[in-house]
Amino acid sequence: MKKTDLAIRITALVFFIAILAYIGVYVYQSLDNPFKTAVAAAYSVYDSHEAKGIVVRDEEVIIYNGGIVYVTARDGVRVSAGSEIAVAYRDTDDMETAERIAELETQVTQLETIESTLESASDLVKLDSDIKDRIIELRRVLEKHDLADLTDMMLALTTLARFKDSEASQIDATLDSLKAELEDLGMVSNLRLATIEAPSSGMFSSFSDGWESLRPESLNALSPSDISEIYNTERTAPDGAVGRLVYGSWWYLAIALPEKEVYTLDIGDTLEVSFGASYSVPVKMQVISIGKPENGMKSVILGSNKNLMNIISLRKQKVEIIDNAYSGIRVPRKAMHTDGENAYVYVVTGLQAEKKTVTILLDTGDFYIVEAETARENSLRAGDQIIISGKDLYDGKVVG
Repeated sequence: MKKTDLAIRITALVFFIAILAYIGVYVYQSLDNPFKTAVAAAYSVYDSHEAKGIVVRDEEVIIYNGGIVYVTARDGVRVSAGSEIAVAYRDTDDMETAERIAELETQVTQLETIESTLESASDLVKLDSDIKDRIIELRRVLEKHDLADLTDMMLALTTLARFKDSEASQIDATLDSLKAELEDLGMVSNLRLATIEAPSSGMFSSFSDGWESLRPESLNALSPSDISEIYNTERTAPDGAVGRLVYGSWWYLAIALPEKEVYTLDIGDTLEVSFGASYSVPVKMQVISIGKPENGMKSVILGSNKNLMNIISLRKQKVEIIDNAYSGIRVPRKAMHTDGENAYVYVVTGLQAEKKTVTILLDTGDFYIVEAETARENSLRAGDQIIISGKDLYDGKVVG
């Protein structure tokens, strides 16, 4: 028994020494050849300067005084002349009753749809597909922040999911209950004090800020001090404002820039403007006019006939005027190599280091932006594992 214990102890000691030796060799190799990688990622950077701007549109405030107003038109959607944009009710109770009637009508419609598709297995498959389609559509709406119909979409989806596996008798009972409640509540039209209609066709916005009197035709007369005064002056929406209608597709941005940043601009030039978190996609805008100098500043009016629905609620806005934009692949500074003629990096391909030549677009000091040459074979691509450091690297070296 003692001999067995001794043998076990000797074996354990040898095993422990072997582990220590392995760890020691690993640490030595790591220190002797510090191998590090980073993922190549698509990246954009640009030179810009900030300005405070005023967004101006050809717009009209819609006013209704009386009752409780419920807006029915969607923001950023064009409405035709005479179409409903809001409904006025005598009081909050009437408005809540009208909302309940609309909710009940949606549920009845959905349940009748389900009832008509419960006759065969293929219909159930179609119903499952309909639910999936609605989930996808709901996700798309949420991603675009288009929340106008969110309540109706959620109600319809909930109804479909809740009653999908129900018996016909259960659906019939629920339908009878909903229709009875509808009959008790009466007609929604009887609750309306007034229907507010669009006086002309245009794009609707439920937002009003009191600056709708700013007109595009008056922008050329704005001086830098005028723009600053408007930016720093608060107004409130007029009493009874339901929203506003925006006419046409053109909208404008009035900004004041230092003279040294304006001297290269000409009427008709195109600039890229970033609206930051308010609208994340840079907008291309045309230089409409350039004002006279005032205390080292000049007013610049920019215009665009695109993206109106995305900026329809903006007024006073800090913007960035983009001078030079660079888009490509971000490469850590330590990963870049050069042979005097070409710049290149090493990436991990399989278990080997692979050399890939690159074209440098921008040196930021901390990293490089290189061209994403997707058409060229053996080019650096987003997702590649770039070798930042490694000893005696060469094309084909085993690094795994």
